[in-house]
Amino acid sequence: MRDDVAAAIAAAAARADTSNTLYTITGDRALGFDEIAACYGEVTTRPLRYRPCCLGDAPASARLDEPWPKAFATLCSSIAEGRYASTSSDFTALTGKAPESFRDFLGRTVPGRPANG
Repeated sequence: MRDDVAAAIAAAAARADTSNTLYTITGDRALGFDEIAACYGEVTTRPLRYRPCCLGDAPASARLDEPWPKAFATLCSSIAEGRYASTSSDFTALTGKAPESFRDFLGRTVPGRPANG
């Protein structure tokens, strides 16, 4: 995913067009927390279940230094409200290829996963 962002930036920078076009770089599919947990479980063979919590509970359970617990809780709340549910085809238009799926990203980056997973 980070590699996709870098590829999109490089492709945009290499374009001759200087019209200050705004690109929205996303995957080709918006995922909910249940789907994210299921992908993780498939890739690692360690089942993971999403359990929603209220915004106030999340910072107390996080093992992070400030301001990250509240930042992540706010981000997760925004995701749960659907604020990041839209997708764009800008990545494909810029690079000529489909973005990496979340499952493939996990398969490539999660340490300790089964070799044939």
